[in-house]
Amino acid sequence: MKRSTALMALTLAILLTLFVAACEIEDDEDAQPPDDQGGDDVEDPRGEYFDPSQTGPYPIGHRTLYFENPDDTDMLGNPRQLCVEFWYPTDEAYRDAEQDRLGEFFGEWEEMVRSILSLLVSPEELDNFDLPTGAVRDAPPRAELDELPIIIFSHGNSGVRSQNYTMCNHLASHGYLVIAPDHTGNALFAPFPGSYVIYNILGMPASICQRQRDFSFLLDQCYKMNEEPGGLFEGRLDPERVGLVGHSFGGLTAVEAAKKDTRFRAAVDLCCYLIPSYPQNYQTATMFWLSREDNTMFDTDELIMLGYETAPAPKVMLEVLRGGHYSPTDACSFIPSLMGEGDGCGMGEYDETGDPFEFLPPDQAKFLLNTYLASFFGVYVKYDLRYVDDLINEWMPEEARLKFDLG
Repeated sequence: MKRSTALMALTLAILLTLFVAACEIEDDEDAQPPDDQGGDDVEDPRGEYFDPSQTGPYPIGHRTLYFENPDDTDMLGNPRQLCVEFWYPTDEAYRDAEQDRLGEFFGEWEEMVRSILSLLVSPEELDNFDLPTGAVRDAPPRAELDELPIIIFSHGNSGVRSQNYTMCNHLASHGYLVIAPDHTGNALFAPFPGSYVIYNILGMPASICQRQRDFSFLLDQCYKMNEEPGGLFEGRLDPERVGLVGHSFGGLTAVEAAKKDTRFRAAVDLCCYLIPSYPQNYQTATMFWLSREDNTMFDTDELIMLGYETAPAPKVMLEVLRGGHYSPTDACSFIPSLMGEGDGCGMGEYDETGDPFEFLPPDQAKFLLNTYLASFFGVYVKYDLRYVDDLINEWMPEEARLKFDLG
């Protein structure tokens, strides 16, 4: 039976408040958000409407870039380094080009990672390293597109930047630049040329603040890349139209970052409790994904609901009835025995009764995730009201309950 969560929820809220209150994230005073916030009286679409339930019209390119933040340090006092994946629309010439493999996200360390995982998972799961990514590595950004809105994705605690690659592909195909960092030290494995950094559980508390600094730093880099003469993204980005989405620990830190850095216009929390308090000037649109059969964030349903109830409008809540912690990820098609089996992949037991059930199939979970994200960001990042009907549509009413208050 599901245990009472009142005391646990209160304890978590107190601990999180203590940690997060210590984070000091400063706004970039030279890069203020636009006056318009999206919503009922704002429509400023920059491009065509695309059916959010379908793959967008653009083929997808992606590449790995490396950054050093001289204003932040790692646990050893060195300048913080980040390995970051960029997904974006590319030219038609690359629609049928050869895609790279999932294993290539680990760079030159792929064989080492495979060797280690061979001790833990089946050969069949290791074969997943050879699955196509759905995107063409190092393809150029699409020539005729500019003012691309930006989405930053944050992986879960001990996750990796590629854990939601199909979601990143979907958004890029709809005309977004999607950025996903390995949060160095809090990622399972962060690969760099000539070196790598593995997960450090002792650094998790500090990562609550450090992740938020990563988001603001990467947005600062987008401003610079947009203005860099001859650069890859010169004149192609719209850094005033920015959203955040995070899974688990990434969802918590994404929303907390939006509370402090007003340049983030929309934030999505996938499967994590939040601190149920918001600053008076909080104007970020917020979306929540609650997996009802989550076995990682167990007994925190009430706290997730409290995060939604106390959030100012606009806000959206999606309750996925047969969802597990890893349902809104690609874990089920990569290494489910380590991430996802019994918690979003395969079979589980209902918390309330103990009866066996099958988790929502991965293709249906991805459909929900991709459709609602493309709709939500369509309204609150692109500021295009043509996506409102999609956002408030119950696409799979037998599997997911929808709540919303668009203000």
